[in-house]
Amino acid sequence: IARSYICLSYKNMFAANGYALADSAIKYASLAQQTNTENPTVKVTGPPINGQINYWGPGRGNFNTYRQGSYVARLMNGDDTTCFAGITDPRCWYMLSENLNGTFKGLLPWSGNSTMSNDYPKSFWRYAPQTVVGTAPNAVTYPIYPPSVATPPTSWNDSCRYLYDNTSPWPMMTASEMQFIIAEAQFRKGNKGAALTAYTNAISLNFDMLTTQYPKGVPAGKQITPAVKAAYLANPVIVPSSANLTLTHIMNQKYIALFVWGALETWVDMRKFHYIDIDPSTGKKVYAGFTPPAGANLVSTNLGQYTYRMRPRFNSEYLYNIPELTRVGAYQFPEYNTFKNWFALP
Repeated sequence: IARSYICLSYKNMFAANGYALADSAIKYASLAQQTNTENPTVKVTGPPINGQINYWGPGRGNFNTYRQGSYVARLMNGDDTTCFAGITDPRCWYMLSENLNGTFKGLLPWSGNSTMSNDYPKSFWRYAPQTVVGTAPNAVTYPIYPPSVATPPTSWNDSCRYLYDNTSPWPMMTASEMQFIIAEAQFRKGNKGAALTAYTNAISLNFDMLTTQYPKGVPAGKQITPAVKAAYLANPVIVPSSANLTLTHIMNQKYIALFVWGALETWVDMRKFHYIDIDPSTGKKVYAGFTPPAGANLVSTNLGQYTYRMRPRFNSEYLYNIPELTRVGAYQFPEYNTFKNWFALP
């Protein structure tokens, strides 16, 4: 319910009904989980039963060629110049994959692996584009994830981190997310002090979730300690004064905290801000360093517009419910996926 109300926060937030949407978001987020021990998660036991293996784990083989995107990497690696400029996020070593240079980079989704180099990020399972397993004369070179191998070598699971282990629990929602909802709602109401408190709590809870539930595979010396966490939260670039808090702070830290597991909620947020809406506090985009695809990098049927909907797969309503799809414009307009959702309209 909290998600639903904050999703609607773009719609007439300051209309005659006062702050009903924001107040409702705050109310229900406050009734939801407040600590990480209350986070609902999907737990799996791992191999050999396929249905008991984390969908993102190497045992399922679903994400062998995928890599992290450049936007999240820049938010966390200090390269970003518009949001958290110059600050290396210690959560990198928990959530992202470094490259052969030992740094964190990502790919532009529309450029793929066209620029292979030592900056190319390792896979989510922590292996480089080519990995040699074993020693001569029995060494085997595996290109990313070998399609000829039905089951990855056992060693492939040894260095998996975060959500990418065969047995990693998968969050459904978290106390951190609820605090970010409160922070955004309080900010929209003009209560910047309360917004800052919730924002700080949200980051703190995300740090604690990583260190307690996802410590596996983090290299020695890269673990988040209480001192490391305190230093990050004390940095005014990350946690400013209440007067200097912006939607950019809130939404980009939420983007980090929900990375991968909360992708659909992140997409709701980004569509709510129409991807490129301006933060009135800064005059810059809310998602400050985010540049959506344009021109030839957009599929031609988008007609130059951003995507707001997913077209159902072929074996769906496009086979058995054509009259209703026609009524809403989903059948006769190839750009239907660009029609704005109700929550993204004024």
